[in-house]
Amino acid sequence: MATIPSDRASFPQILMNEVAIFKRWLLLHQAEYTRFDYNETVGLGQDPGPTVPDNYRQMAIRNSQRRIDAVGYKDLQPTIIEIKDRIGLSAVGQLLAYRTLYAQKYTAAPPAKMLVVGAAMGPDVIPILNEHAIAYELV
Repeated sequence: MATIPSDRASFPQILMNEVAIFKRWLLLHQAEYTRFDYNETVGLGQDPGPTVPDNYRQMAIRNSQRRIDAVGYKDLQPTIIEIKDRIGLSAVGQLLAYRTLYAQKYTAAPPAKMLVVGAAMGPDVIPILNEHAIAYELV
């Protein structure tokens, strides 16, 4: 039996206070998606170089890659989801970078949509989100 996303106790890389926000959002929207991936690594990471033993080298690269909180899929259409306690301008930069890095990793995928979910948001953020086609939801 498949696990219902909102029934999970935790999500990798999502802070505890943000888990509650994400679970509230999932209760409202999880049925709209066919699946979710969590803690999706993108980007090259930092390679410590060939003098480092390969197992440590690969670990260092993986540990330094960027991590997307969640990617929701509506069939093949990915939506990169960033969870924030308070949505600010840093979320805009994260999502724009994640979308580029996701496209580099998954070249055959449709262009990813972007969504930020939070509990609060400053008023100056909304026009920036709109300009960059970043959906937002407060829960």
